[in-house]
Amino acid sequence: MVTTEEREGLDISQPIKIAPEIWWVGIVNKDTPFKCHAYLLYDGEEAVLFEPGPLANYPSIFQKVIQIVPLQSIRYIVLSHQDPDVCGSLPAWEKALASTPVSVVTHSRTAVIIKNYGLTSPFYLIDQKDWSLRLSSGRTLRFIFAPWCHSPGTFMTYDEESRSLFSGDIFGAITYKWSFYADQSYVMAMRSFHDDYMASTYHLRYAISKLTTLNIERILPQHGSIIDRDVLQYIQALRTSRCGLDLLCGRSSSAMMMKDAPLPATASDETSATMNYSGLPIGYRYIIARVIERETGVLGKEDALAVAREVDGIHLDSEGNLIGIYEKNGKDILNRLLKSYEERFGFWAVFNCRLMIHDLIREFGLAMPDILEEGHMLNIHVARQHKGQ
Repeated sequence: MVTTEEREGLDISQPIKIAPEIWWVGIVNKDTPFKCHAYLLYDGEEAVLFEPGPLANYPSIFQKVIQIVPLQSIRYIVLSHQDPDVCGSLPAWEKALASTPVSVVTHSRTAVIIKNYGLTSPFYLIDQKDWSLRLSSGRTLRFIFAPWCHSPGTFMTYDEESRSLFSGDIFGAITYKWSFYADQSYVMAMRSFHDDYMASTYHLRYAISKLTTLNIERILPQHGSIIDRDVLQYIQALRTSRCGLDLLCGRSSSAMMMKDAPLPATASDETSATMNYSGLPIGYRYIIARVIERETGVLGKEDALAVAREVDGIHLDSEGNLIGIYEKNGKDILNRLLKSYEERFGFWAVFNCRLMIHDLIREFGLAMPDILEEGHMLNIHVARQHKGQ
């Protein structure tokens, strides 16, 4: 297993053992911040493959898997939901395992969609099997229903033996500064991902509430980074996050969530901020601080702060905390900041913040920055399609 000292310099071209009898067998495409991970559990009698990934990843993942187990030992393929980045390679795996009795483990609602990949393998439907799977060795996998996070049949898998949670898209992230293991900046990247990919705060909190009775040592998401330290910190981060429809339509009060968010430094100079409950600074100044905080997690601290320091009207201290905005037109400053991130890092840099900003703009009754107006966002989308992005 990888020790603390061995964390740097991991050879991701090879399988990586991350827990007793559990391996990471994914592939890392350096050209995209969207990483897809596959995992293999092998207890010496049977092997279970989790989320085998898109078709393009199949050759690499196949080679990693056969370094660990003989193909005939694979008995189950677990799919938390039906997206092609999770199971686009299923037809190739089915062909490779044609002589092996393999079952596809998923929810019945998900199976209805997965059948469209042209599979002939039998399904092991977890909602009809008491939400568990007992391997021949006696090892038990427990399935935790997480509907609409982000499909109706989504679930997480808990391995009782290793106390590992295979979480699917939950706890995932999209980040330009990817690392194999999660670090402190991962919380912001994780929240950014959940803004868009989870249906609502209610659905996410329902899923997270199912974890309170479990002894979890590590979380293995299908995107982002492996979480194997301070696990409760990341669970708490999602428990206090708002996402999806609530950000878009304001079904919950963001004011209730602000107490959980890091605050920008106060300043004696006159800014566009006002004061409200509990002395919290709000307004464009607060939103700008939250954007910089979010981009620090998604882009990396050095790059995110370098862009912010170049924007006229923003003043940061030596640690990168927002001290003030030195003009009253906060909308223009926010717009310049977002445009700077877009020009430096592309569409994703703005996309990662848009729902959070939309929510706060509405909460404070402020004007939306031009870059987030629907026409501008549509033009960006069309331009990217022409470039094949």
